[in-house]
Amino acid sequence: MSDSNSPQVVMVTGNLLGASRVSGELRSHAIRFRVARDLQQFNEIPRDALLAVVLDLEGPVDAATLAASLGEMQVERVAFGPHVDTERLAAAEAAGWNVMSRGSFDSAVGDLARQWAELAR
Repeated sequence: MSDSNSPQVVMVTGNLLGASRVSGELRSHAIRFRVARDLQQFNEIPRDALLAVVLDLEGPVDAATLAASLGEMQVERVAFGPHVDTERLAAAEAAGWNVMSRGSFDSAVGDLARQWAELAR
């Protein structure tokens, strides 16, 4: 779907290869998927019909900065990173993100896509 009113999820990551699985799951549920490699790209993406923002904590944007960019916008916020990076995971949680280890996120992508598809209805 490319209609600007169709629901979308934006993933902020520097890892385009890792984004491909997320893309496939979301597209199978008719959810547009966009990738932003940095904060500037994220801020250029229209936020109409935004369901969720997914943040790769190993990427170039930190959780507090992205949360500030979102402001009070009511969207699902999911951040993931290595389970051993407890400092970044805790900082993301403190900034209002639902945090997951990378492994948990990888396992949950299908379930998240289904949940977001339900929200879009």
